[in-house]
Amino acid sequence: MAATVVVLGLLGLLGLLGLLGLPGLPGLPGAHTHTADPPHRPSPTSTQPTPGARAPTTRVVGIGDSVMSGTACDCEGIPADYARALAARSGGRVSAVNLGQPGSTAESTEGDLRASVIDRDVVASADVLLVIVGANDLGPADDRYEAGGCDPACYGPLVSVMGEHLETLLRDVRQLAGPHAQVLVGTYWNVSPDGEPSIVPGGAAELAWSRALTVDTNETICRAAEFSSTRCVDLAAPFVGAGGAGPLLDDDGDHPNAAGVDAIVGRLIGATDVRALGRG
Repeated sequence: MAATVVVLGLLGLLGLLGLLGLPGLPGLPGAHTHTADPPHRPSPTSTQPTPGARAPTTRVVGIGDSVMSGTACDCEGIPADYARALAARSGGRVSAVNLGQPGSTAESTEGDLRASVIDRDVVASADVLLVIVGANDLGPADDRYEAGGCDPACYGPLVSVMGEHLETLLRDVRQLAGPHAQVLVGTYWNVSPDGEPSIVPGGAAELAWSRALTVDTNETICRAAEFSSTRCVDLAAPFVGAGGAGPLLDDDGDHPNAAGVDAIVGRLIGATDVRALGRG
């Protein structure tokens, strides 16, 4: 009789838990444990997170050349450093994927994205897309300069073609990621070696030529960003502000060192609308 009372009491307790919408007792038939994963996007009508639910992770994806990949910086690369800075600024969780490839051009990156060599699903999942590419498209201008000179009439067509490929790439990126994603397109501090490595072999004349080419390149990058509804971010300013690019560059006079990457990340974070992250 006592056993019967215990069983009936236990069944009554389970029934009461069911009426209250609470889970059953673990280890008993019919009991289950539900883990609430964070929604893909918070509800636009909800201002407070569901108790016990984790906030969604902000996804950062970097696309570009050796600058994006982290060549010569002795660091994890721009996306990883940006993700850490963004997490500190937002107080949320941030993940990063670095799709940067040394030697990439705007043209090759555009082709790789269309051919799915670059994972289109990863791009489509991004909340923030960082893009730095285009300088390698202008390699022939360096060759022509070394061979006897390459004034604006010489490198102008190369810059224009680079801009066309970049604009197409950015439009594809924007279409994949959707309107909610923030797409930040970085300019360059130099498109050929700067600082001491440039002054020694080519003198001040080559340095001046490189900087003029860089100005034209950056203007073209920003036009491509404007036409594709993405945001152009001036990355040259901290390098120029350092009294020349040298202190923020590796010994090759081309790639940013760790301090240079920090400067780049600072500019990108400054251009990020942190409050808009997580709105779908």
